[in-house]
Amino acid sequence: MGPLVASVYVGSAILCTAVAIYAWRNRVGRRVTATALAGVAIGAGWWSVVAALQAGGVSDVVSAVASLAVYPGIGFLVLAFTVLARSVAVGDWSPSRRLLVLLAVEPVLVTVVAATNPWHRLLYYGPGTGELVTPLQWEHGLAFWVHTAYSYGLLLVGMITLAHGWWKAPQVFRRQHLSVLLASLVPAAVNVLSVFDALPGLTQPTPIGFAATGAIMAYAIFRQDLIAFAPVARALVVDRIGEYVLVISPDGRILDVNPAADRFVRSMNPGAPATLLGASARSVLGGFDVSDLLGGGRDADRVVEGHDRTVELQLSSSRLVDNRGVDLGVVLVGRDVTEANEHRRELAAANARLGEQLRTIETLRADLAEQASRDPLTGLLNRRHLMVGLAEAMGAARERGESVAVLMVDVDHFKQVNDRWGHRAGDEALVSLARLLGDVAPDDALVGRWGGEEFLVVLPGAATATAAAVAESVRARCAETCTQAPADAAARACTVSIGVAATRSPSAAPDMLVDAADSALYDAKHGGRNCVRVHPGLAADERRAASVPT
Repeated sequence: MGPLVASVYVGSAILCTAVAIYAWRNRVGRRVTATALAGVAIGAGWWSVVAALQAGGVSDVVSAVASLAVYPGIGFLVLAFTVLARSVAVGDWSPSRRLLVLLAVEPVLVTVVAATNPWHRLLYYGPGTGELVTPLQWEHGLAFWVHTAYSYGLLLVGMITLAHGWWKAPQVFRRQHLSVLLASLVPAAVNVLSVFDALPGLTQPTPIGFAATGAIMAYAIFRQDLIAFAPVARALVVDRIGEYVLVISPDGRILDVNPAADRFVRSMNPGAPATLLGASARSVLGGFDVSDLLGGGRDADRVVEGHDRTVELQLSSSRLVDNRGVDLGVVLVGRDVTEANEHRRELAAANARLGEQLRTIETLRADLAEQASRDPLTGLLNRRHLMVGLAEAMGAARERGESVAVLMVDVDHFKQVNDRWGHRAGDEALVSLARLLGDVAPDDALVGRWGGEEFLVVLPGAATATAAAVAESVRARCAETCTQAPADAAARACTVSIGVAATRSPSAAPDMLVDAADSALYDAKHGGRNCVRVHPGLAADERRAASVPT
């Protein structure tokens, strides 16, 4: 039986070693859990190797030394299991250096006691303990029972921790907790039976239980992804987020607060108590009222005045109810939106300024467009826009079967005005004529400066007779102005000659109509000036077009 049992121990050691190597190499995801699992596997492997030496029956000395050499492995296993249980139950937990030192005290002490047992016999006593022979006849000493009680105490704490973690864990993670819990129960049960001699024939049955531990943990690693697939603790998430989280009891006291909220409250209320837990929310949050949020299920914005700054908060509240429907209070979550709101206001102001600038640009563009279409001296349309307007008027008249007429107006003896009274007086005379044309011409007429002292008036829908009448009105007004002006005034010399041309011919072009009016103006100039002449050719065309039945 010895070699067979020894081979079982060796198999257990190999399996535990494989688990330890795999856990160590894949410790990136959950460093504490993976390292502790590797430690448990190493301790179990050590125990299995020692048990294999005992079962091999090489010699009494080897068996005796192995009986003492097993304690470093056991101590290390218990230490690692304690850390493993806590890290599996609480995913974000990490042992402090002080805790690791305290947990290492007992393994170091029991190793020293085991190494010096032949002198003090506190771990084992009986025949051969001093000479390290006949280990089967040794009795357990006081140190053994102290070590056993300590080890089982820690193992029990670890199992309770695992059981509690399994009970509280989300459903998807419960199988992981259960696997580790079962893996720890198997060798523990076997070891208890061994201590009370319930397994005759097996001097060290516990390592066989650890073979099962290795198999279960290997399943948890390879099949349940114990190391990589693990829950992120809610407490860690709440502690790390930047939002302010407070839990307020139904009677208005603070039950919990995350670090961000604690810092915020103290920055806004330097007189806050050293411990916020249990304090009245109304007194601690004196800078702003949250009474309307304590009913839960509401969102609100608050402006909080602190001792040195003003903060804008975005708050939301939720009722906190346990599984039995008992009201536990309300959770307040706050977010500092001061900077975001300031950016939003700056952006709105920038948008407003941009809108104003765009409106200014549009106004300037319209002004420039208007100025580009106007004569700078008289304010009338310039030549280019006159031709555009004339072409549009002729197109509209062609569609309606109407006439279009133009008046070409020229100031008589304008050079003499400039020579006698100066160019300023000439400019004033042109401006006065522009105002007069605007007054006399119909509302739908286009009046513009053609160039120099020449003006063009477009009369949409006007026949020759109507155009001639308008032209005569302009001439008469100018002549009347000349008569009434003082003898030495420039206005006295400003009579006008006007050429009139009208057409309703579909084939007539704007240039043709202007040329006809210009030709009639030429006739008026050579006919003595201060008179109106109608172009005869286009007038005859108009009469012929009017006689065609429609």
